[in-house]
Amino acid sequence: MAKARYKNKNTTSIFGKNMKKVGLIAIIGIFSIMSTFGQKWPDAPEKRAKAEEMWVLLKDNSDAKNFAAAKPAFLWLYKECPDLIKGLYQYGSKTYEGLEKAETDKTVKAGLRDTALFLYDERIKYFGEEANVLNRKGLKAYNYLVNRRTENDKLYALYSKIYELNGDNSYSSNLLYLQKMMCKMHKAEKLTKDEVLETYGKISETFDKKLEAGKSTDQKLKKMTDDALADCIEIKCEDIQNIMIPKYKANPDDIKLAKQIVGFMTTAKCPKDEIYYQCITTVLKKEPSCGGALGAAKRAKKDNDYSQALIFFQMGLDGMCGEEQKAEILYEMATCHYAKGAKQKAREYARLSIAAGTSHQAASYNLIGDIYLKHVKDCDPQDVLEFRSRYIAAYEMFKKAGNKSKMERAMAQFPSASDIFTANKKVGDSYSTGCWMNETITLQKRAQ
Repeated sequence: MAKARYKNKNTTSIFGKNMKKVGLIAIIGIFSIMSTFGQKWPDAPEKRAKAEEMWVLLKDNSDAKNFAAAKPAFLWLYKECPDLIKGLYQYGSKTYEGLEKAETDKTVKAGLRDTALFLYDERIKYFGEEANVLNRKGLKAYNYLVNRRTENDKLYALYSKIYELNGDNSYSSNLLYLQKMMCKMHKAEKLTKDEVLETYGKISETFDKKLEAGKSTDQKLKKMTDDALADCIEIKCEDIQNIMIPKYKANPDDIKLAKQIVGFMTTAKCPKDEIYYQCITTVLKKEPSCGGALGAAKRAKKDNDYSQALIFFQMGLDGMCGEEQKAEILYEMATCHYAKGAKQKAREYARLSIAAGTSHQAASYNLIGDIYLKHVKDCDPQDVLEFRSRYIAAYEMFKKAGNKSKMERAMAQFPSASDIFTANKKVGDSYSTGCWMNETITLQKRAQ
């Protein structure tokens, strides 16, 4: 984690130096009692009964979103037994966050926000769980404090701490907020470009791991994080080419650098060249994953680099991916082979996909049918019947796929009754299409 080279001059209070008197009204109860602490439950029977009563009032009113009524109960409990139970701070934060949401006065609203955030710190003070609690605090802190320039240092420190403690378990929103705060610190000349890029590389890697779960929310937040970086730092393809790639060539097993190159080339929309795919290969060999293999393969396929896509699909097929993904991989490999002009190889992999599972059977039958339909003229037929029998082979594939429109298209080219009679055959006979297709079909005639 890159660290800012500066001193935070305001670490004594989350509330800051310039809080106006009106803003303190919302939190005066807490300030007036911070030095008075009790036990988990008061020893005196009457006081314990009172504490139990206040706890019920806090919980019930907070759950009912009657936050104004919940607030006095919370303040009493905070004063008399601040280490009562972890839920005291959970309900306390919920209460002040609810009050903040309903408040319209900007100054009072600011005080309520400060109090809500302060209670996360108090929860850590009494009950620990710093990583988990800060992760939750981060979901509120950015929107609460981002418009206060005096809070930038503390916000950056908070999100850096969240990522330091939680790593890949950091909430995705907190990763975005960390990136945004790094950009603010870079603009203030408190973080260098290299420091920002170093941490961004780690954040991008974390997002990649999260995306293996296939959550659309993470995909959206990753794009927002990439956009935030692009807004504050210009990543040029020539910089990657001249600075990062020579380092990688000198140490091709450096997985950290390989990930950074892949991430930066993607963000900068650089041409996907041989080095790009070498870096992905390095990552997959060091950290095998089905999601990584499929993602890399589909990316290469999208770039029309079918040979490279086949390499990555094969890596997934060789062990990274489980049985349920194999039908998809084999189908994708079939389409790549066909795009390369290898129609027989494409049919082979389509058949393997059909045998592997049901998820891509229709697509695979359709692919074979399309290949047959397009290549009926590949070989010179011995007669009209052999030529038109290839349309029957295509029809059978479309029938298995359930593709009625293409079935009708193929049927229109079936042999006529005369074609069948001239060849000394009859409807229902078995017949070979010949050519490389070499399918055995049952003769059918087209409608007259």
